[in-house]
Amino acid sequence: MAPTQRPLFREQALQKYMQKQDKDVLPRFIAPPLFLFAWMLLLLGLCACLFAWGTEIPIFADGEGIVSAKTNTNKNPTIEILLPATYAAHIHVGAPVLLITGEQQSISSHVLRAEPGILSPSAARQRYGLGATETPTEPSIVLAVATPPELARSTYEGSILRAQVQIGARRILTLLPVFDRLAGE
Repeated sequence: MAPTQRPLFREQALQKYMQKQDKDVLPRFIAPPLFLFAWMLLLLGLCACLFAWGTEIPIFADGEGIVSAKTNTNKNPTIEILLPATYAAHIHVGAPVLLITGEQQSISSHVLRAEPGILSPSAARQRYGLGATETPTEPSIVLAVATPPELARSTYEGSILRAQVQIGARRILTLLPVFDRLAGE
């Protein structure tokens, strides 16, 4: 009697084996939660860059302010700010000004007008009665600033204040040297 030809493997086992081979198997370099975290981190970085590109920070020029006896239209003494002449092209009427008193109190105001011409250091000292060692040390422009109510008292007349005048703004992202060169600012 001749032996019957029986298959070596069962029919069900062969079918399961063939189904496993048909499935696509992707290599797992990283776990799915880590992959999702990487995408979220990338999107967060892009949002931060867009925010930094769209947000501007002000640029200030430092100067000295003198509360003078001259009055403006409100009958309050005016504050005349001496700024270096290099900032003349950046000044405009209505520009925000931050006045800092001797008590380190910050008071906001704005530019009313810019006087024409440039004052030499000696002319500024003579005009405002400043000593030889006091400011300014370079040619200056004079800005008339609206007097805030906090400084309207006559006790501040003749006082010297620190002043910061906003001369422009720049995007936060341009603070990085790479983006500064790309923006051309």
